[in-house]
Amino acid sequence: MTAYLEPRQNLPEPMHLFRFTLKQFRTMLESNVLPENVRVELLDGYLVEQTDMKQAHANRIKRIYDRMNNQFAARAEVFAQSPIELPSDGRPLPDIALFKRGSVTDDHSPQPEDIHLIIEVAESSIHQDRNFKQMLYARDGIQEYWIVNLVNNQLEIYRNPEQERYANSFTVKAGETAKCLAFPDDEIDWS
Repeated sequence: MTAYLEPRQNLPEPMHLFRFTLKQFRTMLESNVLPENVRVELLDGYLVEQTDMKQAHANRIKRIYDRMNNQFAARAEVFAQSPIELPSDGRPLPDIALFKRGSVTDDHSPQPEDIHLIIEVAESSIHQDRNFKQMLYARDGIQEYWIVNLVNNQLEIYRNPEQERYANSFTVKAGETAKCLAFPDDEIDWS
């Protein structure tokens, strides 16, 4: 697949982008082709540089991680900013991921069937998380995806993937708790 960018200042028209496979990206990582200080995700075959994180974003990730780890450590694996591998040439670094117990080992990267929940904390990345990442997660069968929307101080919940979208979505307001499909009896403080 070749992608085209809309013409912008000083860019050739049209611009062809090269897509990487997950295997090629793994080879790049193993060969130290990418600079150490550059944080990139592979999204739909494209290398996407992660933007610098504001302190409020980092603080929210830490609070959610700590709460989720305290609440679910005996029943699930909780990771912060660790890679997952998606069949559609993706290796995103979600802010928080809740995996099935025992699915994460030194020689096995989590796959969609290992994932209970993906959480992205979003402020400057809200458009990308709500559109592009949501489409990728739905297409690859991630059953539940949450966006902690720092702009509107709300939680966006997406469930039941159907092709490239989620069949169900709703928002939870600040001060309200949420429940994960995998653990329906547990209330989660996301704020």
